[in-house]
Amino acid sequence: MPIHPAIKFAILLPILGAFWEYLLSPYLELAVYERKIYPVNNEYCKKVPQLAACEKLILHQESGLLYLACSNALSRVQWTPAVGRLNASGASRDDFVATYDPKTSTITRLKIQDFESARGLSLHGMDVVESSSKPSELFVYLVNHRAPLGGLLAKDVGADSVIEIFKTTLGGNTMTHIKTMQDPVIYTPNDIVGSPDGKSFYFTNDHGSKVGFVRELDSLGRKTTSVGYCHVESGCHYAIQNMHGNNGIARAANGTFYVANCQKGGLTILEEQADNTLVLTDSVPADRAMDNLYVDSKGFVWAAAFPDVVKLVKKHFANPSIPSPSSALRFSINPNYNNATPSFRARYQVETLFEDDGSVASGITSAVYDAERNLLFLDGLASPNLIPPHISRLHTNFMLNNAGCSSPDYRYQYYHLWNAFKMGKLVTVALNLLVVLLAIAIGLWQIFLKPLFATHGVYPEREINPLGNKDCKAVPELEACEKIILHQGTGVIYLACSTQTSRAHWTPAMNQLNATGASREDYVATYDPSTSQITRLHPSSDFNHGRGLSLHGMDVVPSSSDPNVLYVYLVNHRTPLDASPLVPARKTGADSVIEIFKTTVGGKTLEHVKTMQHPIIITPNDVVGSADGDSFYFTNDHGVRVGYARYLDYIGHKNASVGYCHLDQGCKFARSKTHSSNGITRAANGTVYVADSLFGGVTVLEGQVDNTLVVVDSIITELVIDNLAVDADGQLWAAAVPRGLLAKKHMANPSLVSPSSVYRISINTGVNAFYGEKYRVEKVFEDDGKLVSGITSAVYDSRRKKLFLHGKHLSG
Repeated sequence: MPIHPAIKFAILLPILGAFWEYLLSPYLELAVYERKIYPVNNEYCKKVPQLAACEKLILHQESGLLYLACSNALSRVQWTPAVGRLNASGASRDDFVATYDPKTSTITRLKIQDFESARGLSLHGMDVVESSSKPSELFVYLVNHRAPLGGLLAKDVGADSVIEIFKTTLGGNTMTHIKTMQDPVIYTPNDIVGSPDGKSFYFTNDHGSKVGFVRELDSLGRKTTSVGYCHVESGCHYAIQNMHGNNGIARAANGTFYVANCQKGGLTILEEQADNTLVLTDSVPADRAMDNLYVDSKGFVWAAAFPDVVKLVKKHFANPSIPSPSSALRFSINPNYNNATPSFRARYQVETLFEDDGSVASGITSAVYDAERNLLFLDGLASPNLIPPHISRLHTNFMLNNAGCSSPDYRYQYYHLWNAFKMGKLVTVALNLLVVLLAIAIGLWQIFLKPLFATHGVYPEREINPLGNKDCKAVPELEACEKIILHQGTGVIYLACSTQTSRAHWTPAMNQLNATGASREDYVATYDPSTSQITRLHPSSDFNHGRGLSLHGMDVVPSSSDPNVLYVYLVNHRTPLDASPLVPARKTGADSVIEIFKTTVGGKTLEHVKTMQHPIIITPNDVVGSADGDSFYFTNDHGVRVGYARYLDYIGHKNASVGYCHLDQGCKFARSKTHSSNGITRAANGTVYVADSLFGGVTVLEGQVDNTLVVVDSIITELVIDNLAVDADGQLWAAAVPRGLLAKKHMANPSLVSPSSVYRISINTGVNAFYGEKYRVEKVFEDDGKLVSGITSAVYDSRRKKLFLHGKHLSG
């Protein structure tokens, strides 16, 4: 019996109300609600204008000397990767570390020694740690957001961030460079905590990706941030992942770690393990977003906090002359908390011990309290001054006052929820929210989901009509060959092959990332249709240091200098070197590269030429090589290797790309912000074609003198497209997927059949060309999967009139 709409509404109403009350409303209060500012301890402040835009402060406890990581306000406006400001041309390369002595007001800028990088310093987080062997020596750990090299646009790839380690002496005016740490785990570093031996550190990543719309989803609670651990000798790994809004990090004398949440506020408390991972032990809420942290000599945790996040990020960071309110919070154990009978009393108390509307202290990002001398130091990413105010003498049992906030009393929350029902507030909110959600849902259905379901043959369910599948010959010895290439001169087929079992475990393009099941013995084979002879080509013995081949896309190109020589370009999805139960491949993705080999027509070996590894080679799918063996174009099928961001493609998010690499000049984006780019091929006239594996269709591109690509046309297809090939007559052939869901099931379990189709695309010379139908798209092959299942590549030999088909999971 169908459910009455009134019952559905009655069920939906409290769900929507709870969604508003516990998810949307708290975030809106943090980010949007205009908080009333109550001045606290802002009367006795001294400004130090020579120390502006110092994002992080560190106090040397014994001497009272303050260390600062500084820049200039103009540079911060242009180049602050943490808040998405990525104009590298405006980035400072002359950021500096300074000291400030409050007793004498002396400022010393530390000179750098033995640091040869032309990209200099673009500073963010910092730590200064006494050496365990000699306390007068200090190790300085710095987050350095370098601008990217190789002509890459920072807005496309983000910052090339590293951690720098220096050494100085207490009171000295120089610091000597020790080490630059660069690692894939260090991708959006924000703050850092160093060790006293100068060899290891923990750091926060403030986002799960460097660029892209997906970063904004963190504001709705998406957990993509992390804490990493690095040792100069053993490399880096994640200490803890799937955190939210990570920013400042600090370590107490007893080894406890604290991490600030810059999205929803509050502290995460972590405990270090023997393997240098961190485990969550507790959390402390706060009513405002927070930045950097500091633990004073009494064990209190201090946090720079943002009373008005929107004004800070959107206005003050864009124009530092616009003041932004500032707060300093102190976290401590509540003296009235009893472990035995906790009742509803909060374990921690959070006190606002400094607050200003921005006229005295604007946009602070770091707050450091010298408990021995009763001085609170404040500075900020774009702040015009260092501000050391005196504050009222603090006591360990300082009680929570009206300006502070404590953990929520849940009895009050339940009362508030009931009171909202009585007042009608929740009903009004829920109805408004329901209308908005329905409008969004209808828009998503009409614009994205309905066309997507139709393209994938889900709704309405696509009917399969057998076509051209009568005279087919199977070659069972060749299975799971994702890409096939025809050598036009001889008619020999080159295939990039694996095993069905390996493909089911390890196909990074489909998020199948079980590295333990990955094959390292994928291979290139040839098939001669005239003799049915199969030849497996063997790589040279010096290839890859044992990491082998896990193949995907491929191209085979005759040499421009000797047609008997062939260059073989391969997409190799290597399993990551640091893959382990602690850091599985599903957390990091594949360590993908492009391999270049050389062989001869009819040869049986592959001579390795080059392994191309580059940050632009993110999620390579297919490749088109040059005839000189020196360069190639390739597709990235996603903008990130792992994570929910990959699924935004389903609603049209363009985070795929086409890259270009030259062996001597490196790599760059030839075309960014493409959608689900998959197969790529090039015609004899230089036209490049790229398939869309999610929405269907082919993008037609034209190469420029700088090896970028511009869109000149697009070809609409009814079905999803995988790999492409151009025959000798210039016609484009495309492997197509009639039913997307069945194809996905087939890739997970190759014994399940998946229908297959092939398109032939050519210039329309018929009557419809007059009406603007430039291309003729013909379906020339279709099978329900019982004969040919899940093809990913289709190649037509127009001279010999033969159509060759194979698939990632096909059994020959």
